Amino acid sequence: MRRLSVLYFSLVLVGAAQLKPSAVVAELNYARQQPQAYASVIQQWAAYFKGQLLMLPGITALMTHEGAPAVWEAARALRATRPMGALAESAPLDLAADDLVKEQGPRGGRGHVSLDGSQPWTRMQRHATGLTGFGEANTYGPTDARSVVIGLLVDDGVPSRGHRQNLLNPVFKYAGVGCGRHARTKRCA
Repeated sequence: MRRLSVLYFSLVLVGAAQLKPSAVVAELNYARQQPQAYASVIQQWAAYFKGQLLMLPGITALMTHEGAPAVWEAARALRATRPMGALAESAPLDLAADDLVKEQGPRGGRGHVSLDGSQPWTRMQRHATGLTGFGEANTYGPTDARSVVIGLLVDDGVPSRGHRQNLLNPVFKYAGVGCGRHARTKRCA
């Protein structure tokens, strides 16, 4: 069997049970294929800050770590990003992402390591063969695909901006998304 020479990306959304994985992948692809246009979309969020409090219309206010400066930084990063290929949806990676959602959702868990100690790579290998690399991004709380993607691109409170780096890595070719209810945030994606 030939090994795949691509990297995989699995996005775990904990809490947004009604959120469709295909909508998240479509939004990710918009950001990847048209990063300069997406920078303008992200920058609109800056107007909804009062200090570090993000007050989007119709959504409960969210206390952030960095406030609007992190949004402006994400917009600058997108403007400096070259357009890249779309991510293809992967059913096996959806299953790997679902594994983490099913574990974390009912107990209100967070993070990349499962209770059994397994890492993202292990979860992905349970369902997909021929993997040569991976990325994982977890988000808890957003109710729509745009908020999921913007939140991960802004990467508030994450000094390395690792989620942004994963989403904008042109080496990634496939994405899997798991969505479900979360005991603490009500949503996880």
